[in-house]
Amino acid sequence: MTAYGIAWCVVALAGSLLGLLMFRALRGWRSLRYLAATLVFVSAVTPYGFDAEHTAPAFLVAAFRLPFVDETADPTGAVMALGAASVGVLLAYLLVMPLRWLVVAKRRNTAPEKKGRVARLAFVQRVSVRAMPTTPH
Repeated sequence: MTAYGIAWCVVALAGSLLGLLMFRALRGWRSLRYLAATLVFVSAVTPYGFDAEHTAPAFLVAAFRLPFVDETADPTGAVMALGAASVGVLLAYLLVMPLRWLVVAKRRNTAPEKKGRVARLAFVQRVSVRAMPTTPH
């Protein structure tokens, strides 16, 4: 494997780790954490050809072509590549998530028994109702 291939493997591994960290950090966001982690990964591995022979991650090309870094370079192409990748992820999210919500709702409605905290609360309510005296003091 060439140094170029190794560099892309490192970028993919770093993007995966950042996506995983994002996913774990956003526990309370439920299904939006999938979107955030995927956007981080896709932003890290979106390629952009900066010359005829080489490609690099688009976010790096955009960062090095900013006006305060290089006044003659234009970051528009790299930013558009990142935007196109992000729109693709958003469209996939908007297509997949409603299907996922339908599957989860169907499972919830056809569940044979209550599980977890709901079952414990129902048991506590039944026991406490039975323990209450039936005659006033």
